[in-house]
Amino acid sequence: MQNIKMKDDSCHFFTEQDITSKQVIKVCFDITDFEEIQQVYDFFGEKIYGNNREHLNDIHPNTKHFGSNLSAFHDYLRGYLIGIFSEKRNEILSITITNNSNKNVDDDWLDFFSIIMQTFFDAHRKIKYGIYMDLNFSRSIMANMMDYFSFLISDYHNRPKDELDENGNYV
Repeated sequence: MQNIKMKDDSCHFFTEQDITSKQVIKVCFDITDFEEIQQVYDFFGEKIYGNNREHLNDIHPNTKHFGSNLSAFHDYLRGYLIGIFSEKRNEILSITITNNSNKNVDDDWLDFFSIIMQTFFDAHRKIKYGIYMDLNFSRSIMANMMDYFSFLISDYHNRPKDELDENGNYV
């Protein structure tokens, strides 16, 4: 079962399981450490494929490349989690993202956070990605995400319907 806990200044997304025997692959960073989102993709690649784990990367041999755009990052992330499942590796990906300096969270960051969150709650066939992930977001990031999601939901409800009034305007 997937759970969410708020503790101190963080929001923790996890699946209840014993992870004491698992190898924990940690990807921890503060968003102020990066000037552009591409640096984050490269950072993920370094953390996941580094430390003599290059054999896990079959897409770009002998590199630690983890995507050149958000879609590629999403594919690599899911591919990595599918690899844990299919190769029966006893590991979990622990992602901790903070915003200690209250950096402005722009749309690129929000899209990035959304992809990570979506992956946590997503599944592919029998593979529930959340079983292989542990997420920690700082409260300021979660607040920005909630504002963003609220905007998307309100925009969805306020969009024009496919019904026209007598003047040809959307109802």
